[in-house]
Formats: sequence, C-alpha cells, structure tokens
Amino acid sequence: MSTRRSRAARWSAIWLLVTAWSVLLARPAAAHPADETVQQVYLTPSAAGITVQLDLTPGVLVAPQFARVVDVDGNGTLSPAEIDAHVAAVRSALSARVDGRVVELAVTEHRYPPVALLAAGGGTVTVLLAADLPAGAQQVELTDRYDPGPSTVQMSVLLAPDRTRLGRISHADGGRAITVGLAPEPAAPSDAAAASPAGRSTGSAMLDALRRPLTSPWALLALVGACTALGALHALAPGHGKALLAAYLVGGRGTPRSAVGLGIVITLSHTSAVLALGAAALVAGRYLLPGVVVPVLTGVAGVVVLVLGARLVRRHWAGVRTPVHHGHGHPPGAPTRLRSIAAMGVSAGMIPCPEALSVLLLAIGLNRAALGLMMIVAFSVGLAAVLVGLGLVLVGAPSVLARATDRRPGWLSRVPLVSALVVTVLGAVMTVTGVGGLLG
Repeated sequence: MSTRRSRAARWSAIWLLVTAWSVLLARPAAAHPADETVQQVYLTPSAAGITVQLDLTPGVLVAPQFARVVDVDGNGTLSPAEIDAHVAAVRSALSARVDGRVVELAVTEHRYPPVALLAAGGGTVTVLLAADLPAGAQQVELTDRYDPGPSTVQMSVLLAPDRTRLGRISHADGGRAITVGLAPEPAAPSDAAAASPAGRSTGSAMLDALRRPLTSPWALLALVGACTALGALHALAPGHGKALLAAYLVGGRGTPRSAVGLGIVITLSHTSAVLALGAAALVAGRYLLPGVVVPVLTGVAGVVVLVLGARLVRRHWAGVRTPVHHGHGHPPGAPTRLRSIAAMGVSAGMIPCPEALSVLLLAIGLNRAALGLMMIVAFSVGLAAVLVGLGLVLVGAPSVLARATDRRPGWLSRVPLVSALVVTVLGAVMTVTGVGGLLG
C-alpha cells in the first residue's frame, strides 16, 4: 500500500508540474512582438570608459517600413551614405551624462544586415558607441530617444572584466533611461544583468539556412530535419497556445483523441495564419496597419476563448452542485465536443508566428518560395509533435493516478473546474490585451 501511495504521489506531482509549466511558461497572447521594433540597449561601464551597444530588431509587420527608412532610394542595397545617415540619426538620439555632465558618445562600429533580410523581419541593426569616463566618476546616466515607430526599449547593464562592483541601478522615463552608480559598493544580484546580449534566435537559424544554396538531396533532407527540430524547440518557448491547450484539455476532460486533434488544429491555424498574413503583406503591404493586425487577432481570439471558458465553468459548476448519477442523462463533466475543440484550437493558433512569417517573406524575395514553404511545413510538424505530446501527457496522467490509487482522489474531481476558470481568465487577458493594443 505504501508503494502504491508513493507512486500515486509521484504521478500527481508530475501531472501538476506539467500543468503548471504549461500555464506559467506560455503566454496567452503573441509570443513575439511582430508589430513593433525591439530596442535592446547594453551599457558597459569599465575603468577607462563606457561602451553602449544598441540592437534594433524590427518585428515582421513593421520591418518593411523600417527597411524603407534605411534604404532611402529603395534600390534594395544599403550604400555607405545611407548607412552613415541612419547611424547619425541613431547616435543623435542617444545621450549620456556622467555625474550630471554631458559626455560625447562616438560611434565605433555598426552592423547592418542585407535589405531583403531586414525587410523580412529577420535582421538586427547593431550600433556600438563609446565615451571616456573621467577619473573618480560616481554615476552614469544613459537615455535612448530613438523613435522608429511602435517599439519596446530594454536597457541592461553588463559587467566589464575590469570592474567587479557597481552601485545602484535604476530605470526612468518609461524605461528609456538608465542610471548606474559607479561607487565601489557591491551590487545587488537583481540590480545588474551580468548576462551578455541575447544569442541567435530560431528564426535567425532558419533564415541563414534559407540563404545558403543546397548542394545535394541529402542537404535538403538535413534542412527539413533541422527545421522540424527547430519547430519542436520553438514550441517549448512562450506562446503557441500551450497554456490554453493545457487548461482546456484538463477543464474539458479531454481524451487522447481530443488532445491530438487540439494540437493539430492549433498548428494548422498557426501555419495558415502565417500564409494568409504573408500573402496580405505582399499584396497589400502598404495598406496593412501593423499596430492593428495583431491586437485585432488577439482580441477576437480572446473573446472566443472567454466564451468557451465560461461554458466550461458553467458545466463543471453544475456538476459540483448537482452530482450526476451514471446512466441518467448527459454528465455535465463529459468530454468536450469536436466543434468546441476546433474553436479553441483556431483561437489558440490564429496569432501568426513572426519567425515563420519572416522565412516565408524572405523566401519569396529570394525566389525560393517552394523551399520556404517546405521549411515552414517541416517547422510546423515539429511544433505539432510537441503540442500533441504535451496534450497526451495531460489527459493521460489523471487515469494513471486513479489506477495507482484504485480510486479517484477527491481533489482530482475539482481540477477540471479550476482549469476551466484558468481558460476563462486567459480569454479575458487576451481580450483586454487586444483592446489595449488598439487603444494604446
């Protein structure tokens, strides 16, 4: 008996951890900022001076406009004069003060991707600057006023090898200004970001592979396999409907068939959204409003999820208040129907994946549309495998737990109601996020 209880406790812990991981790690809205430019600013104070690295990564929906701003003559190639003009605009928008006095930031290096890659949302513009640091300096303040349109600014402090201590670090001006104390006092672990700038993303790896020529059928097979693996890894990142999949399967008393169906529908709707939005961007790109597309999709999906979640809550609440006797009518806690699963799957996957959209747009720009489509399909297969596997684990754990204990634990009967409430909350959050995006 003790062995059986130990096994039951182990399975229940695994089930709860998987559910919590799925809900907490995954966000209900878009996992990536497709409709804004991310500005990552890294400030590194050293004994001799300060260095600043600014990375500009436009989302796939704003990338064409960003590329047009840099490529002024629109010939698809960045001339030295065009790069210098853009670098000058970036430099003039950055200002630094040391102990309240303005210091001059000088550009030391810049890196610009090809225009086609930049316009597809797969490139990052990097500008490096530096300034001398007077002896005995106590405080550095850096402000970023560069405005490429809708954007998010992320400012971090990196620790130089020759400086092992920093003072207080604070942010101001809506996150566009950062102040770093240089007094020789230990910095709190949460104050400074000791990590280096972010590495290459999944989308960057696929875009690099797309630009390289294929040398043999084996190279094509290897590329398809790599894209499948990248899709599986990408599915583990925040987003892609994992939170909704987990909560809805538990709240709807999902079966293995419904888990497979929901995972496949999420993946198909995710891929269809990429193809549809890519076609719209090519045909009517100038008329698309990047700040409207994603919020509208998020809001619509949120309303559908909210309605489905409310229906689940009502069903399970009725089951809690009025116990159902087997053989008399339709139990309130019965598995969800195919129509509801399809609606949830479409809602969870209708927000397009920027990485896949970038691959599609660049493939068309390089006249390799067939290869790009093949890569997206392989990517989607990997994504589907992870989502289906997660769904099967979620629907299978309760039955394993029940068999291990020879009975269904009392607390387990309340889990579907809690999960239904989670679905409803996620739907409300998505709706509010979409409306806020339209109004803000």
